[in-house]
Amino acid sequence: MGPGDDLALASRPLHRGSGCHECRRRKLKCSGTKPACDRCVRSNTQCVYDPVEKSKVALLRDEVVMLRQKVKSLEAQITPPSPSTTCSRPSSYDPSSRVQTSSPTPPAMWRAPLSADEQSFLLNQFLGIQHVANEYVSPSSHQDLPAAKMSAYLLASHFSPSTPAHPFLEWSRHSIDESIRIAGQTQPNHSAPLVLDAIHASSLLASWMMINGRLLECQQALFSAAKLAILSGLHKIRSFTLDVPTTSAPPSMVSAPTSTADAKYRVGIFWQLLCLDYTAAIIMGPSVSASLPWEEAPAEVLVETMWPAFEMGSPSKANPGSIASLFKSSQTRAPSPKPSGPVDMGVLRAKAIVLLERAVRVSALWRRSSRSSTPTSPGSPRSPSPDNEAIRKAIKETDWAISSVLEQLPLGSEMKSVCIVPHTLLLCARVRLHETLAEQNDPVSQVVWVQSAVAIVRLLDGVQVECPDLLLAYSWLASHMVLLHEHTYVPYHPESEHAIKIRADLDKLRRLLEGLGQKMPIVATMYKSAVEQFEAQRRSTMKVEDVKMEISNSEVDELAEDT
Repeated sequence: MGPGDDLALASRPLHRGSGCHECRRRKLKCSGTKPACDRCVRSNTQCVYDPVEKSKVALLRDEVVMLRQKVKSLEAQITPPSPSTTCSRPSSYDPSSRVQTSSPTPPAMWRAPLSADEQSFLLNQFLGIQHVANEYVSPSSHQDLPAAKMSAYLLASHFSPSTPAHPFLEWSRHSIDESIRIAGQTQPNHSAPLVLDAIHASSLLASWMMINGRLLECQQALFSAAKLAILSGLHKIRSFTLDVPTTSAPPSMVSAPTSTADAKYRVGIFWQLLCLDYTAAIIMGPSVSASLPWEEAPAEVLVETMWPAFEMGSPSKANPGSIASLFKSSQTRAPSPKPSGPVDMGVLRAKAIVLLERAVRVSALWRRSSRSSTPTSPGSPRSPSPDNEAIRKAIKETDWAISSVLEQLPLGSEMKSVCIVPHTLLLCARVRLHETLAEQNDPVSQVVWVQSAVAIVRLLDGVQVECPDLLLAYSWLASHMVLLHEHTYVPYHPESEHAIKIRADLDKLRRLLEGLGQKMPIVATMYKSAVEQFEAQRRSTMKVEDVKMEISNSEVDELAEDT
């Protein structure tokens, strides 16, 4: 800062508290000149100013610049090669089938220094927890494509106390970078396996980041993988059969699938990524948008890929549809088609995740719309928002779609434990969908809100849930907070049967959440944050009630004095 700047600063009025320490101590007006103000110069006193801190706006501006730089670096990593890229390797969604590929073996530097026994141990560990990553494709069959296997090792190491995760994190990142780099340098007919391997590995890496609470890194990994999937045309696969066009629009980084197994492999990789992308949007809240939208986005990026229906019999005869078809039937109120064959649990889970994400998003839109249309003063008229009708329509469509998928769940007590994940997620979607309306004293939504939360707990009766699952934990937390609200605000007699049942359910959910929180740090963080927020709101409500009571008592006293 030069002398001219000092003069400019001296001519400006100082903000409160920005003078030097000596002038503020003596409560005198400070000239603000630096390095010493006029009074300190005249009195030969050491002049000391508080360090200048950046404003919140400046800090946010710096953060935006940093995030833009990160996005540019991610985009640079996934720059597609020539549009003439073709796929030569038939793949399979079946983990037990060995996939052959003509692509060159990656360099030895990709491979982590693990013995055969260590690799076997970690893969076996991964097979027990692969549902955490919404796994539709197992990396164990791809011996020559190590990026996905390395990310699988990373995820397995998290649930193995004897195995440190840090080396696998570095190896996983390096393997993904190498897959993308070599895909750009490899002949077009050999690059597809590397691109698909990078997408698969990025999904597994994002899953590890998510359960460890590293949400910003998780979001970046998912964004990178989603963009790579869109550039590869994975979001436009409409059929497993090769006689039906699977992609539309612009040419992709890779050619169309070369076999039914290849199409299933790609659909499996895509749905794993989409489920994780939507899970991140659910966990992080409505301020975060999914990277793979199926509505309200340009046509070239809209998801049209079919459901991952791998168990519906002959793929040439089955057409499971896409996400949009889940809501089209609700517009005509057509009856829900009953599955004629075996129910595909992978499809049910995918539908439940899609509906939960939409319920969270639509409910948040209704909350914002309601706030914007609330009168600013008691006498002013309520200004209806033009989006209110569209949001109400979306709420009804989503509610109908939830009911439709619930009807597709197989009946019977023996299927209860098999269907507990999609069933719980669908009930949680209903909790989230009616949450805002219940807060606004809608009587129907209040009943549905509480009944759905109670139903989530009843699914646990007689069922032992041992496998960790992030969205199950999210649903249990949603149910816990509804029951906590009932226990706190509804005036049940403390010894009534209903109050005792609520306390027992709260205790059961608390134990489950605390147990999962030890395995998944993000669960512990969510649980602690939700309870603290509830307690803060409860204390605020109590203060408001106390003030109202004081005002009421004072009015009664004044009335008594007047009489």
